[in-house]
Amino acid sequence: MLRILSFFDEIFCSEEEVGGVIQRHPGLMLDGSGSKAFSLITVLVKLGFKKRELSSLFLQFPCFHVGTFTRNFRQALLFLVEIEMEADDIMKIISEHSTLVGSFALKKPISNFTNLNVRKKRLCNIIKEDPRQ
Repeated sequence: MLRILSFFDEIFCSEEEVGGVIQRHPGLMLDGSGSKAFSLITVLVKLGFKKRELSSLFLQFPCFHVGTFTRNFRQALLFLVEIEMEADDIMKIISEHSTLVGSFALKKPISNFTNLNVRKKRLCNIIKEDPRQ
């Protein structure tokens, strides 16, 4: 718990922001003593997120259990890789729509191909045009 507090203290501009995030989302600290939050942070840092982007994400963090958000986020990332989306496009979607990406569970790519009657390339284009779809 001290590690996550220290991390938040480092990425946020003020103690008020740290307090506000913890007050709105105590699960960030309490869920696995912050281990799930750090798991999410690790993935985001590996994707190239900077402190400013991390603080923005946590300030906008949806009212979700952090474990659910992290699972959805990873699932979406794997989904984009599986449909063979270009790495630059994945980074753009993840960085611009990170809150959206972790907010919803996705069906497997094969289900989407069947339901939408599309192939990988067309599904990539649909997602790039409007990730909310």
